[in-house]
Amino acid sequence: MPDERADGLPPPLAIAAQIQARNNEYNLDLTGRVTHLDEEALLTTFPVEIPQGTVLFSIIDLRTINATVRGLVRVRWQDEAGDLGGFRTLADFVDLNADERRKISRILGKVPDYAGAAAGDEAAAQSGGYMPMSTMPARQPKRPSVRWLPNMSVSGTIWGMLGLVFYSIVVLGVVALFPQGRAWELAVFQRSVHELNHLFPGFRHLFGLV
Repeated sequence: MPDERADGLPPPLAIAAQIQARNNEYNLDLTGRVTHLDEEALLTTFPVEIPQGTVLFSIIDLRTINATVRGLVRVRWQDEAGDLGGFRTLADFVDLNADERRKISRILGKVPDYAGAAAGDEAAAQSGGYMPMSTMPARQPKRPSVRWLPNMSVSGTIWGMLGLVFYSIVVLGVVALFPQGRAWELAVFQRSVHELNHLFPGFRHLFGLV
């Protein structure tokens, strides 16, 4: 491999990552081990030779941070891997999005692993008796009070009132058959007229009840 190629290699990984790459045009479905990686390029070993400039869809398994990087890579150059067999391949990322770049920065130690820190903070907070807002039970909405109302139709109400009037007339007629009943009816009638006159002054004069 020429020396100028070695100068352009991305930084090495402490633990090699697994890669899967596909290209439907050349019917390629490859696996390899990524030994060097950054946000711009990667160095891996593929079992077959690939034409320069070939674009592959790749999935890199970064097990050390429990993440995968997906994106398109374009082959820059290849050379034989010597005794190990296969072809060392340097490929450049094509339009790698910000989220995938962030994962690569994490494995390179360029950004802190906030996932582990957040887990530690949460454990410490809970051990101190603090409950995060997300775990507090939500206040249940108060159910509106529903008053019970009889389910009566208009016709049912009218027939009920007519029945009440009919039975009242019957009772008054039976009571009127006895002298004591007529006296009681007269007392009730006078009391009713008195209450109505109290509520509506002039009620007696309106109906000639003097």
